[in-house]
Amino acid sequence: APPELLVVEREWGPERSLIMQELLQKGVSRADWPQSLHWDWSKKALQLNLLESSGFGIVCEQRWQGVMLTKTASHTSRLAAERGKPLVYIDYVEAAPWNWTVPEIGREGRFRAIGSILFWRAIKQSQEEGFYGRVGLHALPQAEQWYEKGLRMTSVGRDPGKQNLLYFELSRQQAESLLKEHK
Repeated sequence: APPELLVVEREWGPERSLIMQELLQKGVSRADWPQSLHWDWSKKALQLNLLESSGFGIVCEQRWQGVMLTKTASHTSRLAAERGKPLVYIDYVEAAPWNWTVPEIGREGRFRAIGSILFWRAIKQSQEEGFYGRVGLHALPQAEQWYEKGLRMTSVGRDPGKQNLLYFELSRQQAESLLKEHK
């Protein structure tokens, strides 16, 4: 719900600022900064008022460790074999800043696999909606390898309408395969 995203931003904002200060002090090139460093979840909270939007999060040790926003109605598959079929679109997914590994400033993430757990939740949402596990997303450049190699999603190409980010999809067959492997 929107109030929870305000809490997320209140918890995460100071940690983001600290990471930014450390990156500046070490003279790390902005190209090497975590690409979600500028995100503000309080501004994303309004999206949850839309009927097609859902929010998911992980709380551990009484703190938000990761959050994800998904959409359903306005997105369909771009893959040739499934073109036009509904899917769950991951609009935003992020682990808490204290879970980031930032080698340039010697930071190790506290909890691992937060993004993976949230991704699995998107597959489950897709199944619950009757979309057979189909999931789509636009990847930040630093995460492209993870979606392509780690999750074996299909790259559909760069999207000039979305900051030229690479668009990925997980097909029904890919979702079934991933689910069988992780049972």
